[in-house]
Amino acid sequence: MTATVVIDRTQIQPQLPASSPHLLERLKIRKPGATKSRVAGIDIARAVAMIGMLIAHTVLPQGGSGSSSGSNPSADAVVEAVPHALSWEFLAPLHELVSGRAQATFVILAGLMVGMMAMRATTVSERWRLRKQLVIRGLILMVIGVAMQAAGMAIVQILSVYGAYFLLSPLLLTLRRRTLLAASAAMALLGPATLLFATQRGWMASIYGTVMNASSSSGSSGIDYTARPDYWHNLISTFWDNMAMQPAQTIFNGTYPLWPEIALFLFGMALGRTKLSSPTTARVLALGGLAGIVTVPIFASMLTNAFPNNIYVSMLTDTAGHSGTTACLLYGMSVASCVLGLALFAARHWPRATRPMALLGTWSLTFYLFHAFWLTAFHTYPFSIEIGIDTPTGWRQLVTLAMWVAIPSVVMVAAWATGRRGPAEALLHSAATLAGRKR
Repeated sequence: MTATVVIDRTQIQPQLPASSPHLLERLKIRKPGATKSRVAGIDIARAVAMIGMLIAHTVLPQGGSGSSSGSNPSADAVVEAVPHALSWEFLAPLHELVSGRAQATFVILAGLMVGMMAMRATTVSERWRLRKQLVIRGLILMVIGVAMQAAGMAIVQILSVYGAYFLLSPLLLTLRRRTLLAASAAMALLGPATLLFATQRGWMASIYGTVMNASSSSGSSGIDYTARPDYWHNLISTFWDNMAMQPAQTIFNGTYPLWPEIALFLFGMALGRTKLSSPTTARVLALGGLAGIVTVPIFASMLTNAFPNNIYVSMLTDTAGHSGTTACLLYGMSVASCVLGLALFAARHWPRATRPMALLGTWSLTFYLFHAFWLTAFHTYPFSIEIGIDTPTGWRQLVTLAMWVAIPSVVMVAAWATGRRGPAEALLHSAATLAGRKR
């Protein structure tokens, strides 16, 4: 008599090799939202943007005061012309490239990060936690930015506007990529013209009244450092005054107005919903960005020649950095796309060679604060290089060139030595994590 053995196949559990902890990930069984590994190409692009900001803050355009790029105001001292001296004309193309474009790349990468975080938040509870984290990040960045402005930093700070983007981002988390791209294009096309129309009609002044006048007249003068006994009193008063002026400055009439530059942030969020690990994505971003860099100025020039002396056309075609026009926004998107595409390509093919830049990108906020404090601490020394002015090849200009290497190098070494995120990033991350913790 033959016995029949019945095997319950549901009780058989597959045994995974102990040496293959990432087998499920290799087999793509794990959900996309389960991993939070950093993308080195994004960190490299962020590092490039930060170095671009450093250059923009230390190189002045020909005959300019530096207000457009947030350069050191103390560098506007009159310099006597010296025969056969170096005029630094060779830096003009570099300044034109980074002025306004580094800031645009910075904002786009912020939107990209939010877009990636939104992709990982797949449930309702996760999205609510993410919203709380973004609000906390935005509030902290806004407070830091206003404090920098009140303390009279030597640069025009961007952190308060950066914080405003984070405060608005919870409303945008569920938007699809096509919707984000459409909103970005609409804002880039219509935002500058509507702002000009509202200003000409007097609507801006009637809505904000004295707040607009106060914010436009205050600038970034900060505090008189010679009045030491009243320093803290002045600091606190200036801080609250700047906080009261933030709505007008941040949204409309600041150096980096949210309207219409939120088009950059929306474009970044759309990129965050793209498969950045694909080699095709890197090639499309690099080549598409390069095409935009070439074609946007050409089409802008053609449109200007077709409609000369038209103020509304000028709001479309001016490609100068920080002009806030349609062409300026599209050019910034093109530069950021090209930088990100090349950074993703470089990180994929030369990971060891690009490791230092990736480390620098993980300390971007710390780098920003460090270079701002450095330029402020030495504000009495005109380190900035003014293009077109014949100046002696003295030690001050050489120190400026050395700063372009020294400041990123110091941050790189600190990131490599600690192996952790920077102190500013750690503060931001800890506060956001605490806010998003389950109750």
